[in-house]
Amino acid sequence: MAAERSGYDVITMGRSGVDLYPLQINTPLEDVTTFGKFLGGSPMNVAVAAARHGHRLAILTGVGDDPFGRYVRQQMRHLGVDDRFVVVDDDLPTPITLCEILPPGGCPR
Repeated sequence: MAAERSGYDVITMGRSGVDLYPLQINTPLEDVTTFGKFLGGSPMNVAVAAARHGHRLAILTGVGDDPFGRYVRQQMRHLGVDDRFVVVDDDLPTPITLCEILPPGGCPR
């Protein structure tokens, strides 16, 4: 039997939160009626990508003691990212970002 590894291959640090993306494609944000909820934050994206490639991951970050914070931690665990170093703040909410999906060449200047 092989010895179990200890430690992490990668540790990321920084913002984590929830990104809300429109579910309608090629629709101006003012006309969007439904959104999907996804993990957000660059450190979280790196952590999830590395976990998908089989690496042991942890992230140093914080979330609020709210439904979005519980969602972030639940998804982290589901995707293989250790959440033991996530600070849960009783006073500050989990950050959310409302995103717009624009067609190629449609980005504002």
